[in-house]
Amino acid sequence: PIDELLAEVERIYLSGIRHLMLVGGEHHIIKYPGPSVVKAAKEIKKHFPDMTLGAITIFTRKDEAKRIEAKLASGIDFFVSQIIFETANMK
Repeated sequence: PIDELLAEVERIYLSGIRHLMLVGGEHHIIKYPGPSVVKAAKEIKKHFPDMTLGAITIFTRKDEAKRIEAKLASGIDFFVSQIIFETANMK
């Protein structure tokens, strides 16, 4: 739940950490507990505006550019991409 997430972020924040990576579920069909990356980022930025938030991007995922735009609009500051050795997908 979002209140539990914010309590954990506050604990982390009070320890001096100001950079977090938010990672969502592995598969869109599976229902995961907790907020989405977009919802979590919005809430974290609302309560901790100086927190730097990162997320992942998977360039082979359908509509990835739209996902990136939504995450940027929610307060994500940077992205990390996993290395994929399937060069056909990069084309």
